[in-house]
Amino acid sequence: MLTPVPDQGAYLVFNPASHGQMNLVWSETKVTDALAFGSPRKKVPKFKFQGGGTTVLQKVESDNAKYFNGWGQFLKQCQAYDCSIIDFGITEPIPIAIWLHLPGGAVKKVGANDAFTLEGIDAIAVIPANNRDFEVATMESRLFVQKGQLAGWSDRLL
Repeated sequence: MLTPVPDQGAYLVFNPASHGQMNLVWSETKVTDALAFGSPRKKVPKFKFQGGGTTVLQKVESDNAKYFNGWGQFLKQCQAYDCSIIDFGITEPIPIAIWLHLPGGAVKKVGANDAFTLEGIDAIAVIPANNRDFEVATMESRLFVQKGQLAGWSDRLL
């Protein structure tokens, strides 16, 4: 496992150009105005840090589901490199909430600016911040994913 380098990692960036773009930027330095950051604990190929980033989705302003999907793709990339992830709590363009589902059924909301990993998490959801469907102590995994997909984005991880 790597020793994390401060500010080096994956950044999720929203760009209002072209009706809204979600970009995944691997950078060796801090990216200002990022929505989230993933600090990798596994080695990331050098080529990922070249080229200024990848547009994950375009035209997200016309379809909120694309915005949540962009968050989901970022989180899946972070999972691939065993990242410690931080949601910076930026509420523009859409305030979101990240929810984790643990084996055994426990449900946990990730707080803004709280670092978390996806290790041992069996499902994850990114939904509108004002959605209350996950404010329960436990939930069956299949229902968690189903509710997450209806509200925003959700996927099984294990």
